[in-house]
Order: sequence, then C-alpha cells, then structure tokens
Amino acid sequence: MEGILDIYSPPEATAADRFLARFRRPVYAPLAESYIAALTTPGELVLDPFCQDGSVLHAAQASGRRAIGVARNPLLSLLIRVEAAPPRAEDLSRAVTRIQQSPKVDRPLGEHLDGLYATACSRCGQPTGAEAFLWERTSGLPLLRDYACSHCGHAAREPTPQEELGRHAAADRQGLYRRLVAERLRAEGATLRLIERLLDLYTPRNLYALTALVLKIELLFAESPLLDALRVALLATMDEASNLHQAAEQGWQAVRSLEPPRQYREINVWRAFCRAAAAIGTWPRGRPIAQDPSAASDQACLLTEPLPKVSVRLQGQVRLALSQLPRFDPTFAALSYLWSGWLLGREGTRAAAHLLAQRTPEKARYLRALRSALAALEPALALGGRLALVFQAPATRHLESLLLAGATAGLPLLHAWHGALDDRPAGRFVVRRAEHHLVYGRSQPTARPVGDRLERARQLAVRAAVSVLSTRGEGTPFTILHGPIWCTLAREGLLGGCRTPEEAETLRVEIEEAVRRGLEAALGSELVVQPSSSDTEEVTWWLVEPPQGTVPLADRVERAIRHLLRPEEPVDDLDLLRQLARRFPAALAPPWRLIRACLESYGEAPGPGRWLLAATETPAQMLAWRRQVLAELQELGVQVGYEPHVTAKERQLTLEEALRAGSEAPGPDLVWCEAGQPACEFWLCDTAALAGLPVGPGAGTQRVLVIPERRVALWRYRLEVSPGAREELARLGLCFLRDGALPGLRAAPDRARLVSALGLADRKSQLQLFS
Repeated sequence: MEGILDIYSPPEATAADRFLARFRRPVYAPLAESYIAALTTPGELVLDPFCQDGSVLHAAQASGRRAIGVARNPLLSLLIRVEAAPPRAEDLSRAVTRIQQSPKVDRPLGEHLDGLYATACSRCGQPTGAEAFLWERTSGLPLLRDYACSHCGHAAREPTPQEELGRHAAADRQGLYRRLVAERLRAEGATLRLIERLLDLYTPRNLYALTALVLKIELLFAESPLLDALRVALLATMDEASNLHQAAEQGWQAVRSLEPPRQYREINVWRAFCRAAAAIGTWPRGRPIAQDPSAASDQACLLTEPLPKVSVRLQGQVRLALSQLPRFDPTFAALSYLWSGWLLGREGTRAAAHLLAQRTPEKARYLRALRSALAALEPALALGGRLALVFQAPATRHLESLLLAGATAGLPLLHAWHGALDDRPAGRFVVRRAEHHLVYGRSQPTARPVGDRLERARQLAVRAAVSVLSTRGEGTPFTILHGPIWCTLAREGLLGGCRTPEEAETLRVEIEEAVRRGLEAALGSELVVQPSSSDTEEVTWWLVEPPQGTVPLADRVERAIRHLLRPEEPVDDLDLLRQLARRFPAALAPPWRLIRACLESYGEAPGPGRWLLAATETPAQMLAWRRQVLAELQELGVQVGYEPHVTAKERQLTLEEALRAGSEAPGPDLVWCEAGQPACEFWLCDTAALAGLPVGPGAGTQRVLVIPERRVALWRYRLEVSPGAREELARLGLCFLRDGALPGLRAAPDRARLVSALGLADRKSQLQLFS
C-alpha cells in the first residue's frame, strides 16, 4: 500500500527498565506514526484494540486524529493511564514520606518494613538493612545477602551469617496476610491450587510487606488522585519482589515461567517501592487519557470493555485499527490475576478473571480467540478502513494462525511486510525470529478455491519462494521465505472457507505439510539447499539457475548504508531505517542483523541512536589505506624472499578509481613472484561485497583478500549466514589476511607464519574457520 514505510521495531526500542517491560509488546512509536500518516487523515478515528502502552494513542493524538485504546487487562489499563500523566515528583515524594511515617506496631511503617530485612555488617558489626537475599529453593535458606552498610558504607554480596539463618527462615507461611490475599483472589475459574501456587511465588516476608503496603495505601489515599500512581509503584514492586528472579552475569534476570529458579532473589520490598515511586516521578508528563469516549475529541480514551461491545459502540467509525497481535502468555495472565486481586481487591479479581482462560491448553484455542477478535473488530471499521497488526514471533504458528483467522473472517489481505530478526541458517523448514506487519481491509465475500487446494498450495509455495530468491539475489534461510509464502496462499484464497476454529487448525497443519512437500519436490529442478556445513542440518535455500547479473541483496544493503553515512553529519537510527525502507521494500527487506553489522563496520556512534561514517572510512582515508597496505605487502614480500609486483591498475590509482576498485578490478592489486612465476596474489578489498570477488579459480597460486580490521566482523557475519559464499571462496581458492596482522608479520618475517596468519581470526586458518 502506498505511503507505508515499514521499519523494524528495534529490540532496544522498548526500554528494559519500563514497568512490566518483559510482558508488554507495544507498537513501536515511529512505526505507528508511519501507518497513521499513510492510512488516515486528521480528524479520523484510530483504534488500538489490544493496547499495551500509549504509543498508538499518542501518535494519533499528536497528528490530529482521534484515538481510542482497549485494554482488557486491568493492570495495563492502570499503568497506561499513569504513564500518560504521572503525578509530580514532589507530590509522590510527600506521599511516600506519609506512608513511611505512618504507624505500624510500635514504630513508623517504613522503618518497620526495612527492619524485616536487617542483617549485620561484616566490617563494623552494626545492623543495617539488606537490599536482597539469595535463597536456595531446596534448602529453604538465604545463602547470600546484598547490602550497603548505612554506618560504615561497606557494600558487598556475602554469605548470610549462620546465626541469622533461623531468623530469616522463621516467617509464618500461613499468616493472616496470606489468608487475606487468598480471600481477595477467590473467583470463578480460580482454583485453590492455583491461588496457593501464586502466593508461593513470594517469600512469607515479602508477602507480608507487600500486603501491609497495599492496606496502608488503601487507607491513606482512598480518595486521593495519587492512588493510581502509588498502585503502579506497588505493581512494579510486586513484579520485582517475586521469587521469579535468578542471578545472572549482569545483575538479576527474570524467568519466563511460574517456576522459581533453583536460586532466587528476595528483594527488600520497602526499598523497591521507594525506587518505583521515585521512578514514576521522573516520567514525562503528558495529557491524561480519558476513560469515557465522549470526552473531548482531541483527548485519547482508554476502555476496558470487551471488544465486541466496543465495536458496537464504534460501528463504522474506525479508519485505522492498529495494534500488536494479541498473544497468549500464560505466565503474565496468571500474574495479572494475582496482582489485580492483590492491588484492586474483588473488583480487580473480577476484571482479570477472563485472563485465566489463557492458561487452559487447547489445540485451537489461540486460533479461536484470533478469529473472534477479528470478527468483533470488522464492524467498527469505516468504509475504506484498515486493520493493521504488527508483531515479532519466534515460530510459525502466530503468523499462520493470524492469516487463517483473517481468511476465515473474510478479511482481504492488502499489505504484508516481513523482516528477519535472526537470519542464521536453520533446518529446512525452521523459522527463526522475524517481524511481521499485516494490513487487512473490511470483510468481503470470497470464492472458495477451485480444484485441489493442497496441490495449488504446493505450486504457489514454489512460485513464491522462487520470486523472493530471484529478487534478493542470494541464498536465504526459510525464515525469510515463510512469510511471503503464506501471504501468497492467503491472497489466493487458499486459507478461507473454514466454519470452525478446529477446521481451520486442521487446514493449517495440512497447508504446512503441502508447503513442505511442494518445496521438497522442487529441489533439483528449481530450488536447491545449501548446507551450513557437512555435519549439520542447517541450510539456506537458493535457485538452481540464479538470475544473471543480480547483485546479492546484502551487497546492495552494504553499499546503501555506506553511502547514507556521512563523516560529519550524524544520522539517526530512525532516519536511516526509513531511508532503507524506501530503497528495500517488501520482499527486499534486509535482515536486522545485516543492518547492524554494516553500521558497526562502517560507522561510529557519537551518541545513542546516532551514526557517523567512521573517520577511517572516508574516500581519502581508504585510498591512503590501500597505498599503505600495498607498501607493507611489498616490504613483506621482499623479506620472505618473493619478488613483489604492483599491477598497472594500482600504480596511478585516483581517488575515484580507488572507490571502484573493490568491485570492478579484473585482477589482483599485487603479485608476489618466485623465479618469475606468480606465487601469491593479493586483492585489496575494503568491502564485504561478494560481487567483487575474482573470477575463476587461481592457477596454482595462493589468492588472498586483504581486508581492514573494521571489516572482519562483517565478513564473519556474511560467511555465517551464507554457505554459498563460503563455497564460492573455497572454489576460488581465496583466503583472508587482516591488515592488522601485517605489522607482526613484518617484524618477524617467515613464510610459515604468513600461512598461519591467514583467516578472519587470530591463529586460525581459513580452513579452521570454515570447519
């Protein structure tokens, strides 16, 4: 569709320190801006039907569109509203001080809660509050403690003193506060076994501290506008204080299940709550998000009603529905239920009860949920309205299920984009992580496919694969072929006609097998697989008869990025992605790892998200590099007993010619001769382009590509993802010499050392690298 700039949602775009970041999948804000600008006009309504944060709402609002979001998870609704318009830092600070000074037992609450985690400093012996304890699950004991002594400043992670173990492990697991939380969680669909399992995700001490805070905040701020923000601080603390965190090389790492690790963290709840409240105070303040769609037209609104009800209310009004693809997350569903009831009481429990359905395994449940959601959304679309879903997925089922659900609902697929986040070779039909963008129109009658559906699927799969491979001009893993193949089948009407989700799931399996058989049947006639190595099943797909004159996509992307970077004009990540999207649309979308590898090879970052052309990559510097390397190779050749000869094309090389030399040079730049015969040929190669390699195998001479150190990582990447490139280098008898190895070779010249220096890594030959 015209006007859409499909760009990646970079992994670093979602800040890891955002509350519940590991569970939320928001639409990347610049991507939302692109879709809103292309598919809507000012004053029209934009809907985020599976709202994860305010990115779509804010993008629509900022561009003069009306905006409504739907968040059925009560915690996300609470969090999104507070993120949009957080309280002032000073108001939150006063609220925390009030909580801290409120009475509890015989002392202030803050002192009481911090004292629960008291330990003795190993240096001065004074009592101080620990930041966290590391518990051993099997022994039920806190083995280590993290603390910074408030008296002498000593900070350490040390074994917990033997005399303290009994005190830390003595908490009452069936205490009053545990029973109170359990009572809040009782609802239809929540078994006692599930409730007990959820409560066991907290140590008795943390469960007590969190519940004491919940009750105190409800008492002190029941009618306060600060209540929601304090609840969000508690929500972040509940997440941080669970047993679902294990020690990692860099701090603590959350696990993605309800099973605590063998060694887990128990954090100081009071200090974690204070940090969370302080963090909220630093959030930028924007316009509040309303909870009533009848609010001012320029104010975004967030609803918690079921999607069918929202759709009836907005019937025929939505110009663009844009959201992340909804996905089942049993872990987050269970935690949301726990935290909703704990924070919001019975009202929160009732609002989150529907999430428990995600925990029930059923073959066609996800497809049924998708079909229901799309069917519910369709009546809300205006004439000419669009439904756009974006997502990143590590496997095939999400994309296939969405396409089947869309076809079953009669929604025509108008636009599709697929970008590989992981483009390493894999099994013949293995799909690694990729990003997908799909745009649907309003439903319309679709004709049932004529003839044998599965035979047609086999034929179309081959046709789609051949088209993608011809366009890209290089071998690719199945990750890159999978999306275009299935979208072709959807456009051809092969995924529709199912009356029930069970029928659709059966069809999905049959189509998946038909695609597999079709591609396998084309092996040898139209397609070929290139093994990653002799002892692995990882492959890339390629054409039996590749198109003549097509430059590999990776070469084109490398050249484009090199030209887009400027030596003194920083370019933003986002601007660069947009320019690449214009140059490489649809099936030409370059893999994310290729983009990063090229940026890191040619660029340098003067600041976060900004790139300059590295000082060593300017044309003048590259010409100087060629001349210096030639001089060093001549000197080295004489030292090891050869007769160096600089070829005619290098003797009077101009700046403009130097820039073309890597891709247009018909012969080597330097030749070492022995007894008048060529013994070793050197090509100076300042890119990682495969199109500029020498033609034909050498006639008994050693052939060497001399590359800058900055290009080593890019070459490693190219050879990792392209078995065909490795085969071509071997056929041509080529190996690498890093320019960084030349000073050492000249200092101790020896032919044997020269051979051992060849390759892309220190002390590894080319053959060792490939094996």
